[in-house]
Amino acid sequence: MSKTKEIKHKFRTKKEHTEYISKNNLKFKGIIFAYNICHA
Repeated sequence: MSKTKEIKHKFRTKKEHTEYISKNNLKFKGIIFAYNICHA
């Protein structure tokens, strides 16, 4: 939890923070997707 708070402080605008999160979510979903294919 403390890690997300640290990340939030790095961004001056909410837009930057939202873009950062959406990029990370896409990366994370890609990892889960690949994992599911490998373990199907």
